[in-house]
Amino acid sequence: MTYTATTNPTGSAAESVPDSPDTTQADSASASPALAPVPDGITLAGVVKRYGGSRAALDVPHLGIPAGSFTVVVGPSGCGKSTGLRVIAGLETADAGRVVIDGADVTGLPAGERGVAMVFQDFALYPQMTVERNISFGLRLAARHDRRHGPSRDEIESRVAEVCARLGLSDLRRRLPRQLSGGERQRVGLARAIVRRPAVLLLDEPLSSLDAQLRQRARAELVRLHRELGNTVVLVTHDQLEALSMGTNLVVMNRGRVVQTGPPEQVYRYPADTFVATFLGSPPMNLHAVTPSDPGPVLTGPGLAARLPEGPRPGPVLLGWRPADGLVEPADGLTEPADGPAAPADHGVVLRGVADVVEFTGDGTVVTCVSPGEDTPWAVSLPGRDRVPAVGDPVRVRVPAERVHLFDPDSGRRLDERTAGAVEH
Repeated sequence: MTYTATTNPTGSAAESVPDSPDTTQADSASASPALAPVPDGITLAGVVKRYGGSRAALDVPHLGIPAGSFTVVVGPSGCGKSTGLRVIAGLETADAGRVVIDGADVTGLPAGERGVAMVFQDFALYPQMTVERNISFGLRLAARHDRRHGPSRDEIESRVAEVCARLGLSDLRRRLPRQLSGGERQRVGLARAIVRRPAVLLLDEPLSSLDAQLRQRARAELVRLHRELGNTVVLVTHDQLEALSMGTNLVVMNRGRVVQTGPPEQVYRYPADTFVATFLGSPPMNLHAVTPSDPGPVLTGPGLAARLPEGPRPGPVLLGWRPADGLVEPADGLTEPADGPAAPADHGVVLRGVADVVEFTGDGTVVTCVSPGEDTPWAVSLPGRDRVPAVGDPVRVRVPAERVHLFDPDSGRRLDERTAGAVEH
């Protein structure tokens, strides 16, 4: 059975409903890039999309999204993440490359024939339809187009009742969208997508219009829903908390390209470059320009000294560490050289500075410090019960060697092998 697309209230193809069974798949272009066999999931190969500028809005040599995963695509505004989602859905036509979904090349197929469902940022509900009719719209249209193979009226009612019960919409079925809260509209948009039981569910920043408390509940609901359905979910967001907390697979994008992929914790712990290091995390990773000392296996910078297991580097490097990985040590009465702290006797990093800004965050405190001779401030996160320095107090921080990251100062690329899914530039 093939599919045809209908339009949502904003004019975009949002619903996929069965049509006649005689449509054939378009032939792939002979110049399409080669693909390794992919039995399931989503694969983009050589996908390029331009909107008229010199730089491509999307340039993905290869990206594989595992079947059954909850994949979150994260990056700053304008990085190409929503464009990528729309190319997968068939709402945008790529200028080059191939899209494969569950082993089938869908590059030449329109949106309605790809077997995917998409939830838009504004939920795209029909304002004149009740909740029940919004949810059942795709199924009703499917039955109208294919009376033999489409769902029966009883099946439509059963599936709508089931999804309403699952998402807490049973008491709202007769209401119009204008009578719903933002969270309720979000659930209706999800219900309309999942009632069709799609193998692939695409979510374009579906939580961005919700308040903080409702976003937290919605995140948990989406994760639970994915666990129950077991389908492939791709969610686009610029919110790093959503990216790190929701997905089983993380894709980080910047300037139209995929920078790194992998399990969220691994990407966070072992960033492929300085962009990923500073984009993920709040506060972001601290970066310091350091150089090898002469003599000795020590790296030094303004207010910093490090002794690392891999020994000295032949030239300058960027040394990074997460604010939560720093351990504040007593600095009262400490005597150290005027140009910086003494190198630690064992492996690790020692920093010295002065507390410049102290921010209470509820469950802890973030202290922003400045070091002598250093223009860029650095931050350390303290748990709630730790002693908090006052503004102007001296601060001494130790970072364990296993929590230290080294990057090339020119390319920004990571200098060791502990990287998950780094993508070559």
